[in-house]
Amino acid sequence: MKISRDFIFDSSLVLYLPLWKLDGASFMSRDHYGHICTVTGAIRCLNSWFLDGIDDKFLIPHCSILNITSDITFEAWVKRDPAQADVSGVIVCKSWTYDFKVDNDGTLTLAYYNGATWVLLAAAGVVPPNEWTHIARTRAIVGGNTSNILLVNRNPIASGTLTGLPASTTNNVELGRHPGAAVEDYRGLIGEACVYCRRKSPLEIQHNYLATKWRHQ
Repeated sequence: MKISRDFIFDSSLVLYLPLWKLDGASFMSRDHYGHICTVTGAIRCLNSWFLDGIDDKFLIPHCSILNITSDITFEAWVKRDPAQADVSGVIVCKSWTYDFKVDNDGTLTLAYYNGATWVLLAAAGVVPPNEWTHIARTRAIVGGNTSNILLVNRNPIASGTLTGLPASTTNNVELGRHPGAAVEDYRGLIGEACVYCRRKSPLEIQHNYLATKWRHQ
């Protein structure tokens, strides 16, 4: 894998949104697939986009490549606003299949629906307010369950096995808000976001963190 200033070269990269340089009411993702991302309400800033925690979001229509029910990795640069009204603020979510969010007390949570109930892994108070933070999560299928890790600024901060496998859906992918519902609105900045269809190692995540943090200081 190689990283340049403009693109992360990785065949497993299925969604790459370098929001620090993207502009307009809609734009294409900068991965191999060129997903159309529609902006609602969010405001373009110097190196990121600001979401107001009320109704702002980025929407990417359903496609099969993003309906990931197997191994997966998310990475994002965020700067959360402690004034977020909703308890949870979605960073990226494909409802039922995967959910990655930051609470207004700094709790970082990953979740998915296993066909019977929601299962989650959370780490309390790990995302500081008003400070650029690199957040990541990984998931690997182990038998009929999943092995999960949460990372903050390249460091693993929580891990655990969750029962059951993620559900397959045709829901949209959204950043900043829960898809199809006016809930879990994130307030703060998002600088970039990536989704991979494999479980990346902590060393690979550290590499991305070190290669991209210059944009968010």
